[in-house]
Amino acid sequence: MQCYALKRAEARKRETDASVVQHVVFKTNKLNNAKQLDTNTVKVNPLFNTHWCTATLTSPDQIQRSLTVLRDSGSLQSLISRDKLCSHYYVDTNDSCLIKGVTGDVVRVPLVEVDLQSKYGTGKYLFGLVDRLPDDTFYALIGNDLVPPMIDNKCKKNLRV
Repeated sequence: MQCYALKRAEARKRETDASVVQHVVFKTNKLNNAKQLDTNTVKVNPLFNTHWCTATLTSPDQIQRSLTVLRDSGSLQSLISRDKLCSHYYVDTNDSCLIKGVTGDVVRVPLVEVDLQSKYGTGKYLFGLVDRLPDDTFYALIGNDLVPPMIDNKCKKNLRV
């Protein structure tokens, strides 16, 4: 297992100039015009290699979309980016929570319910809806709040605010 400093040093060796863009999205050809699948190939910063995955988001009307998510073990609330998704992929709960970012600012974010399938779990989850995430490569950050992982009809997670 390599340490963070070694991975960072290796990533810097691959940089070619002072204005390197670390996250690049390459568009691939659609396989078939009838299926409008998202076929982007994502290049992720090597520092995130073990902490990201591709997930499937299912809308209430059963339309599926592939997206990239990052596991953030320092986050107490999972977050999803509003600028990457249409509103029909999530259900507004009319509830909100307060989150505190790394700058110390406290922000109220609406909570939305999403149906997500990933290596971190499968089911309906509550995510904080933010305008955008700091890294445009990812659609969502998976926080520590996913235990207990799912929302069911018997018991909803005790929410703040």
